Amino acid sequence: MKQRSIKMLGLLCLLVLQLHGQIKRSRAEAMPGIEASNTMGFGNIYCESALMFHYRSNGASLFEPYQTIGLGLSPYLDIFAGVVPFEKSIKQVVGKADAHLKATLPGNDNLRMFGIAVQGDLVLSSEQDTVSEGQNKERPAFKPRVGMTIIADADLIKKYNRFPLKIYLNWSLFDNDRLLQFYTQQSIRAGVEYKGPGNTYFASFRYGLYKRIFPGTGAVAETYGERTLHFMPGVRFRVFNWLAVNAALTIGLTAAKAAGSPLYYEKIGVRFGAEFPLYHRETNAEAIRAMIYLDQKKSELEKQQAAASGNGTPAGGSPDSVAVESGLLDDGGGDAAAVQDIKNILGNDATLFERQKKIKEKRKEIQKELGKIEGLLEE
Repeated sequence: MKQRSIKMLGLLCLLVLQLHGQIKRSRAEAMPGIEASNTMGFGNIYCESALMFHYRSNGASLFEPYQTIGLGLSPYLDIFAGVVPFEKSIKQVVGKADAHLKATLPGNDNLRMFGIAVQGDLVLSSEQDTVSEGQNKERPAFKPRVGMTIIADADLIKKYNRFPLKIYLNWSLFDNDRLLQFYTQQSIRAGVEYKGPGNTYFASFRYGLYKRIFPGTGAVAETYGERTLHFMPGVRFRVFNWLAVNAALTIGLTAAKAAGSPLYYEKIGVRFGAEFPLYHRETNAEAIRAMIYLDQKKSELEKQQAAASGNGTPAGGSPDSVAVESGLLDDGGGDAAAVQDIKNILGNDATLFERQKKIKEKRKEIQKELGKIEGLLEE
């Protein structure tokens, strides 16, 4: 009886570690230059430190560090801001700054298939203002520029748990915020991300439309006669369960530029970033995502066990593989009673989505069972 209880305790501890030791992934995580419709979660605080290098079509190059911080104001509202803390060009130390307020629709706290959000954008540009009358051409005016972004995405893992792909679509009034003094802009961005249990891989396109603002008069051209197109692939690696390192490449594919226009685009750009939470509380959406990955891992281990033993095992995400992986259940069957107790706690639901609805209840049951086992061990 005591041996069974010890094995039971070990199995439950392993399960608790798997449930509570998941990667600290922000619900709003997307990719550089692309926004997700989800917010980060009430009270959560996330930061990113990035280094970027751009080589422009006009022959100029720019190296800039970039620091962001975001706060979840409510389950449906985020605020985040970024700043270039040091910039050597045009005689200033502090570079451009930006701030954003994002609101999303209800259902954000669940792992939803489709999501929509609206974001207000504010940019304090550090570029020389050659348009507005009376501006000092030697220093930036940090004149505020206000815009907006409409965000839509589809998280395919919600319906097709074997395909952890997320598709993004953004429309914004900002394409290149360093050209806001010279152009009225629109930006259409589309991307796809393989959102795996650890590392993620992504790629996106950004199509920019530009309408010239003429110097001196401030008159605006009638049409968006100038355009740019960029391709941006990248990857995100999980170094620890709390730290993600991303790397992205920007490739300028084509541009349509009017004669004498100041328009430039990035011929090539490289970006490295480190994302980490200052405060993280797991959201239901990411808990469900973690359970899907855990279910898949269990199924794969069960198939491997069945192949090794020569016996077929029905797929369904039962916890036998967790016990086998831990070494507490040997190939000969081990303590079948302890494994059955684990099954009773987890439940053998008919579908994955039924399990998702019971995540919180199962965690509570695990805590109760741990209490019972502690009592048995004391006896």
